[in-house]
Amino acid sequence: MLYKYVKPERIDILENLNIVFTPFDELNDPFECQFVLNPIPEEELEAQNDENLAEWAQVQVWLEHRIGQLGMLCLTHTDQSLPMWAHYADNHQGFVLGFEEDNSFFKSDAYYIEPTLRTKQELPIPGFGTLREVEYVDERSVINLGDEVPWEFFFRKHKDWTYEKEVRIFRNRKDGAKLAGCRKSLVSLPSDVINSVIVGANASEVLEEKIIRALETNNLRHVELKRARLHRRKFEIVIEQLQNG
Repeated sequence: MLYKYVKPERIDILENLNIVFTPFDELNDPFECQFVLNPIPEEELEAQNDENLAEWAQVQVWLEHRIGQLGMLCLTHTDQSLPMWAHYADNHQGFVLGFEEDNSFFKSDAYYIEPTLRTKQELPIPGFGTLREVEYVDERSVINLGDEVPWEFFFRKHKDWTYEKEVRIFRNRKDGAKLAGCRKSLVSLPSDVINSVIVGANASEVLEEKIIRALETNNLRHVELKRARLHRRKFEIVIEQLQNG
């Protein structure tokens, strides 16, 4: 089981059965997907003087023209994270979606269009079109000029993010409908990929009613509806059943 924490206004996920895939540079971690390129030996002194400005610029161009074509969906193994209920579910006012990780939705192809030759470059690599665990590390990922493409770097984050227990998947943003006014894209969700909804401890009755109506409208009777509440003696979330699937 994998989970997605969302704010109350994201009720549209259940109402329309669409979910957002976000470009890497619009996520809340500014180090997302950023790897380090070492200078060539004859340019090491210059790189030290300008804090690797030229190498940083090369990485940004490479990312923009390749990884920038992709969108990312970030999920987690836990529905019990107090920081994520606070940050991503709007101070417990939102809800958490539960997903069936073996669903075919998480087994698709991923690709980008090579910017020079304009050819389709398939990405038969775990995490691109499929789910992949995020690794939490202390140091930035580093390559030398001419090294192989560092695909595994896009599944690494600093250890400060360990509590998120993240699993992610990349897909080309052209697979979905473009959202007006931004680079995010909406990808259709099959109804059987959702298997639970947990209403936040501070969520309104209005939101709960909207969730119930969306489940009924979209024939999601198999989805378990639950409610979170704050434990009365511990720093814990208690998940209680509201409705059988």
